[in-house]
Formats: sequence, structure tokens, C-alpha cells
Amino acid sequence: MDTRLDRAERTLGLPPRAFLDPAPRGGRSRADLMWHEGRLGLRGPSDAGGGWRFAPPEERWLRQLDSELPNLFEAFAASHPPRVDMQVRFRIAPDGRRGLWLDLSREGIAAIVSSGGWLSRLLDDGWIIELGQRGEGAVSGPDGPVLQPAFPYSWLPAWTPEGEALPLECLVASFSQPGPRINRALTDAAGALLDAESIETPSWCEWGAGYGNLTAWCSRRLGPSGTALEGDGRAAGLLRENAPRFFPGIAVSAARVARGMSPPVADLWLLDPPRNGFATLLERLPDLSQRPARVLALHCHQDGLAGDATALRSASYRLLNWIAVNAFPGTDHLEVVSLWGSDDQA
Repeated sequence: MDTRLDRAERTLGLPPRAFLDPAPRGGRSRADLMWHEGRLGLRGPSDAGGGWRFAPPEERWLRQLDSELPNLFEAFAASHPPRVDMQVRFRIAPDGRRGLWLDLSREGIAAIVSSGGWLSRLLDDGWIIELGQRGEGAVSGPDGPVLQPAFPYSWLPAWTPEGEALPLECLVASFSQPGPRINRALTDAAGALLDAESIETPSWCEWGAGYGNLTAWCSRRLGPSGTALEGDGRAAGLLRENAPRFFPGIAVSAARVARGMSPPVADLWLLDPPRNGFATLLERLPDLSQRPARVLALHCHQDGLAGDATALRSASYRLLNWIAVNAFPGTDHLEVVSLWGSDDQA
């Protein structure tokens, strides 16, 4: 952890306001593994480069899991999955429902569905199963498993500023935080930074809204003068489905970040960027006639943080404060929640 904090502090040039470690034991309700040569393990880059390596999960990683996740691993392996390489995501919902996403080729999906028996056993045992990158779910049919659009479910609660759990719906395959306590720590960090600057209810625009996890919190913390933008089509569809129930009145759009686009006018931008950051968006800031006075960013990867910090400084924004969150316990990654102010508007 010290190495991760030091690296982020060197990038940002300030020590963090706080360090949050919300789930030092049992915080993950989602886990991503690899099924390879008949066993489950962690996939990572090859030590020699130019490939990947496969290793059994380390004890320090296993200690971070919800107590039921290892039981899911055992049940999956005991079901005798086909010996085909595939990424496997496990989820446990707050009510105990078990989710499984198998990410493999179209040919692999067709082979698994046509063989029938293995998938049927899992479905009969109550697993919710999704396959591939197209948002397909497997369900039991009269002649074996069939594919249909995956059904969203409340796999991970979002939170209000008061700590009320909100059952937003997403897919097993949807990007989300690893667990509910970690998820709440991120909104707590965002709220602490905004409170320190006495930011109340400005107009706001959220970039990378996903299925609405942060949007739901923003609508209550910042008020209804907000816009939530998401470039991925499936995530944007879930965003629209969650909006009427959890953040009515917030404008939602499937806008994709692109050069030359005209961003909405807002006092505050909230960024939840991909691993490589939002440089394409932030490079537009110097050209805007009405640019945000504040930018609140949540970075899950050091490379994106470094690139976006450089772009913000080039646009005459300065770092006001930041909070570190151990959102990926057992890994080499750190979540950084940072607040920036425009020098000409602060």
C-alpha cells in the first residue's frame, strides 16, 4: 500500500487528505478469474512480456473476498466445466443470488450451449449465467439451454449521501466496484471533498456514468440540475432503465467522448474514466467558453490518473485535495478521488 500511495502522491504533488480502507477483510462480492486447463486462477501479464501468465490465487487475495465467493469457486470447479480457456466473473448479490459471466469466443459460446449438460446443471442449481460480450444470458429451455438478452439484477447497491442502499440494476458483466463497502467509501470520499469546498447544488455533468452508480448519489447530493453521459451502449441502456426510479429528472445520454464534441455547460464535472483516462475530453477544456469551475475525478488506474492530471494542469486547473481509497484490496491498484479547481474561476 505504501508504494501505491507514494506513486499517487508523486503524481499529484500533495499528500492525501485521507486514506480509506473500507474492507480490509471480506470486502469483495465480485471476483474475476481465469478457467485454464481445468482449474481456476488469476491471469496477469507475463513476467517476460509478450503474453500472459496463470497463477493460483494468493492467500492475501483470497482474504479480501466475501466469505461465500470461495464456495462459489469450489462449486464451479466441481461442476466440471469444459476444458476451454475463458475469463470467469463471479458475483454475489446482497440477497445471496449467485451470478456467473463467462467471457469467451462466439465459437466457445456455441459449443457450450450446444453441449447443454454442464450449463443446464448450473442453471438448475440457481446460477444466473451470462455469456460473451453481447449481453446474452443463458436460460433453461425445453431442449436445453438457450440464449436471450441478459436480465439485469441488483448485484451491487448504490448509496445515498445518508447511507441508504439503492438497489440499482446491472448485469453480472457490468463494470462496478468490487463490493458494497468499497462502493460506499468512494461516495463518502467524493462527499468529503465537496464538503471541504462548500460545494452545494451546482449544475453538474457526469462523464462515464455507467449504469448510474454515482449518478444516483449525485442526484441527491448535488440536486436535479445534472446530466449523466455514458458511451457504452449496454451501460447506457441500463442507465436509462435505472433513471426513472432512482434519479428522475436527471438528463441521461449515450454520448461518447470524442474530439470536437460540444460538452454540456456545467459548474461541476464528475469524471469516472476508463483505465487510460479522459485525456480526449480534458484536452478540450482550454477551448471552452464556459468551462467547469470544479472537476471531481475518480481514477482506478495510475496511468489514467497521471495523464488526466497532466491535462488538467495544462488547462490551468489546480489540485484542491484528494483522498485515497483501497478499492482493490489484494492488488497493486489504488482508487484516487481528486477535486480540481479552475484558476480563473476558483
